[in-house]
Amino acid sequence: MKLSQEHIAFIDRYLENSDVIYADIRMEMVDHVASDIEVEMEAGDHRPFYEIFKDYMLSNKRTLLKSNNSFLKAADRKIFKAFVRGALRFESLIVFLLMAVGLHFINEHSSLSVFKSVVFGLPAVLTFGYGIVYLIYIKWKGLERFSMVERLSFPFIFFSNLVVALRNIYSPLQEGGSMTYIIVVCSIICALNVVFIVVSIDVIKSYQKHYIKGVRS
Repeated sequence: MKLSQEHIAFIDRYLENSDVIYADIRMEMVDHVASDIEVEMEAGDHRPFYEIFKDYMLSNKRTLLKSNNSFLKAADRKIFKAFVRGALRFESLIVFLLMAVGLHFINEHSSLSVFKSVVFGLPAVLTFGYGIVYLIYIKWKGLERFSMVERLSFPFIFFSNLVVALRNIYSPLQEGGSMTYIIVVCSIICALNVVFIVVSIDVIKSYQKHYIKGVRS
């Protein structure tokens, strides 16, 4: 037996009103609760959904909310797998190559100061720019917050700072006549930033499609 779209949306709203503020965590919880209730129905409980749900939450709400970390880990595993799949896609290789070619062109046809500004500024612009757009957009549209987007931004801030740290080895490389290392590292970081942005948008769209509209995949 499968719950209706209305029932799925009801569970999601209930959890949101219970201070489960992150949509991606609620997605995991909704699936868990819905699956348990479906099992009860299949086992012979023919009461209306709302009665089953009420009794279920009376027995399990405290444990469910306390197990937030387990749902967080489940969401992280899904996001990590999606990120790895995204990083291994052909399109990601294209982004990397385009970045590398573009940086090489800038290095060959512009001044050293322009090249340094692009190399050390582009990853930070991608990371912080997306973060600012995300926060403004969810406030403006009144959308849900996603723990994945907010928490996983920190690794990308770290990687962006890693590019800045390359300033320390910039001079030796320059003296050696090769900028290949810096171009490759910057291109990888920018490509990973793009993958992160794409995966984040996919997760947000998935929630809006399957949960705001009340449809569980």
